[in-house]
Amino acid sequence: SDPELAPYRAGLLFGFFNALTWQIGIGTPMVLFAERLGASSFQVGLAYSFVFLLTPVQVVATALLPHYGFKRVSLGGWGARSLFLAVPIWLSLLAPETGRPWMVATLIWSVFFFCLFRSLGASAMTAWFMGLLPPAVRGRYFASDQFLSGIAGVGTLVACSALFALLPIYTALLTQYVIALVGSTLSYYSLKQLPDIPRPASISLGSVFRDTPRHLFSPSPFRRYLW
Repeated sequence: SDPELAPYRAGLLFGFFNALTWQIGIGTPMVLFAERLGASSFQVGLAYSFVFLLTPVQVVATALLPHYGFKRVSLGGWGARSLFLAVPIWLSLLAPETGRPWMVATLIWSVFFFCLFRSLGASAMTAWFMGLLPPAVRGRYFASDQFLSGIAGVGTLVACSALFALLPIYTALLTQYVIALVGSTLSYYSLKQLPDIPRPASISLGSVFRDTPRHLFSPSPFRRYLW
């Protein structure tokens, strides 16, 4: 209802629908699916860790921003990650009584590429929104975004719990991943409604690798924030 946030409501919708996706695609349902297919504890831990292990991709991907702009990089990453939600949907349709090693590997690779393209899209998000939002509404926007994301996240977990309790395992997983795919699609189209901002000055990958250690280890508030 905030009139000053009205031009940026599509961004808030993105945060809401995005929570539907990651809570399933890289959350507990993914872990339970991998275990159901026969994944080892190492494989489950690896799949769950991809979202963190691929964080450096966000740093490297900033070299794309001067060439393609914030919006195209974000949309490219978020659009591409949606394709890999089709893999667990396909595996849940197979509904194997006993999972096979290739099924486990296929699911883990789908999570890897989901997280890879998520990191690519995330490389532009914060800078894009900071440049797009007027300073007077930033606090309210990000607070509202966290609030809506939290509601969506808790609602998704409750819905997943109910589906596991009421439906056969593979039917529940199929329904959950369809929800994730719908959420990813709606988050993409919500993001698409926002305007782009001017591209940053051109940088090279070499400068990214040179400057990152400086930001990490030079005395500054940024360094304290990172640690």
